[in-house]
Amino acid sequence: MKNGIMLESGKMAFYLDCQGKDIGFNRWRIDAYYATHFAETLFFYSEEKYLAFIAGAKESVFADYAEYVKATQHSRSQRGCREPTSREPINITGANGSQKGAIMPKSTLSASERKSRTTKLYLNEQLAGLLDKYLPRADGGPRSRGQSWTITEQWRRFDTLLKIERRGLRELFTEGERNLMLNNALSTAYTAETIPGAVLADTEDEDGSQFELFGVDRAALLAKLRGLTTGQQFALVDWLEELRAQAGQGISANVESLAKKGGS
Repeated sequence: MKNGIMLESGKMAFYLDCQGKDIGFNRWRIDAYYATHFAETLFFYSEEKYLAFIAGAKESVFADYAEYVKATQHSRSQRGCREPTSREPINITGANGSQKGAIMPKSTLSASERKSRTTKLYLNEQLAGLLDKYLPRADGGPRSRGQSWTITEQWRRFDTLLKIERRGLRELFTEGERNLMLNNALSTAYTAETIPGAVLADTEDEDGSQFELFGVDRAALLAKLRGLTTGQQFALVDWLEELRAQAGQGISANVESLAKKGGS
């Protein structure tokens, strides 16, 4: 077992996910894991300090996350770290208290799936409950109506709603405000239950220096976020997730053009 390194919060970190320079910002990011699936995000405002921190911690932390998990899997209960169940997202707690987590690894359908027009979905309890709720509504319709139709139709309705709500956000936020919110969203795991109020909570917890960095009036942005309807809050998260996905693909997101498109 590695000795770990002490963070300013008092937690001991045993694995460092060194993510490098944030796109569009003069800072470098490290997620310091103090327990399986739980980490604090550390920011460095020069590459020299970023590399020095890594070099100083190298001998005390695990070089591979899988190795870290394997070494600690028998001692979770002693550390008070509970293993997420199939109903829970895998969460990471950031330095500002926001919920952070990894993006799902599958980002597109494979060529074989598109050719065969079939794919596999894990029928967890949540999906089973939704199908039980919505499948009866397909009765009496075309023969093709079944599970695939039900999932597609409900997804289409939600997608249409988000597109409509996103149009209302088009002129609401300044570029600095959008970039500050995107900065928080880069590693935030949103769920259906937590989206209402999530962006507001992250923004309220943000350090004052970040508002200065992005040229944002804190009170004005918080007032805008508090005035959003529930539908607009879901649409805002959808927009931020689209920008985040582009950033993850190495695309320099044009925030203004995405706002005017109203989503994909």
